[in-house]
Amino acid sequence: VAKVKIQKGGGISLDGQSVSLEELRARLKKHKEAGGVVWYYRESADKKAEAQGESVIKVIIELELPVKLVEGDAG
Repeated sequence: VAKVKIQKGGGISLDGQSVSLEELRARLKKHKEAGGVVWYYRESADKKAEAQGESVIKVIIELELPVKLVEGDAG
């Protein structure tokens, strides 16, 4: 399971480590090849998504990864 979190300020973390959008794309591509899934969590989910959050969802869709939207902190 790859745990993706979008922080309040728009930062991205993957499994607890800050990553850029391009780093995320590369790591999720490898994750897909291994048959992995994504857990997606966004801080401030009650507000409109930051641009980074939308970009991350687009990457997940492009890579056709199974994704679960989680309510608790995904890491």
